[in-house]
Amino acid sequence: MMQKPVEWNSGICLKVPRMMPGGVDVASEIPALFRRSDVEYHNLGCVNWPESFPDKPSVQFALAHDCDSLMLHCMVTENSVKGDFSQDFSKVWEDSCFELFLSPDSDCPLSENADAGSNHSGYYNIECNCLGALYFCYGPGRADRLQAPAAALAQISRWTSLGVVPFGILSGIRSWEIALKIPVSSFFAGNILLPGAKMRCNIYKCGNTLHPHYLSYFPINTVSPDFHRPDFFGNLLFF
Repeated sequence: MMQKPVEWNSGICLKVPRMMPGGVDVASEIPALFRRSDVEYHNLGCVNWPESFPDKPSVQFALAHDCDSLMLHCMVTENSVKGDFSQDFSKVWEDSCFELFLSPDSDCPLSENADAGSNHSGYYNIECNCLGALYFCYGPGRADRLQAPAAALAQISRWTSLGVVPFGILSGIRSWEIALKIPVSSFFAGNILLPGAKMRCNIYKCGNTLHPHYLSYFPINTVSPDFHRPDFFGNLLFF
């Protein structure tokens, strides 16, 4: 029997602290900034389909913002790592991949470059593999998703500890990190970063590695793996 999705007022809230503007210029500087600022890291640990996909890599992530950009840092240790796709909008989710799905608050204004008729009925999916390749879209569900324009992707600073050259599959225990600095202006369907803004999100780690897995931060109660489920998004609060 399906359980009830996470509710907005469930009391579970992922908090995004505010950093001083100008703290970093590029994504490679984010890990050091987070250490200096004692930004809280969170464990990504929901194994939603344990009978079919029991593998549970060690995943810690942190989020922060400076009003101008969303910053994230993810650290992974897993039984094998896969890096085949180095181009944006390739099948990054088939590699070792970290994903942020984010639904803006309806109180947040649309950006100047938002398409006519844009609204907040949809959500962004920002998927980044271990090579730093991105899959960045917006839409109301799995179908009919609008890809980020090239100008939006170009604004996003990326850093990965494994470099950007495809290497296939590396077996054995492997550790890697990624960091992203995503400017407000790159969220092409609407501005989202405002102190005090409330949003909805879920965060994922997946990979068709030697040990396939599908982890989430907020639980997903579906029969089979499905990350495009905004009905199971949890709370996100920007300070």
